[in-house]
Amino acid sequence: AIISGGAAIDGKILDFFTDLDINAMQGYGLSECAPMAALNPDQHKWMRNASVGHIMPGMHVKIIDKAEDGVGAICIKGPNVMMGYYKNEEATKAVLEADGWLHTGDMGIMDPDGTIYIKGRCKTMILTGSGQNIYPEEIEDKLNNMSLVLESLVLENDGKLYGLVVP
Repeated sequence: AIISGGAAIDGKILDFFTDLDINAMQGYGLSECAPMAALNPDQHKWMRNASVGHIMPGMHVKIIDKAEDGVGAICIKGPNVMMGYYKNEEATKAVLEADGWLHTGDMGIMDPDGTIYIKGRCKTMILTGSGQNIYPEEIEDKLNNMSLVLESLVLENDGKLYGLVVP
């Protein structure tokens, strides 16, 4: 089996390996939750390769501060979530609520059966003047899947969106 982690992988890549009869799946977590919070099961009928997986047993996930499209900040809680950063109370308070909810810094949605879909990072989300949330990762993914584009970068400067495309 191939398990991908560290960053969301394009579901088409996982589909490719699955088509070759190789179990390929992605998981989700952080060092702060030692390290898994979600994993796609290795049973094809339950796999959702566009997602980072289903919540692991014993874990809880909530999506807070949701936008109109349902995308919000991903928070996780469970026995594997850290107690805090060593000798760094300020950093701990920035990401960990008193009742144990860890703010991951990721933006996403969760379907009713507990499958998580990452949309971007809280720090990279761009809020337009009209109040629309833009996730550079989603635009970059679309650009990078174009046949004439090798890599791309979307960023904001002075309230304007810019893009860099490497052919």
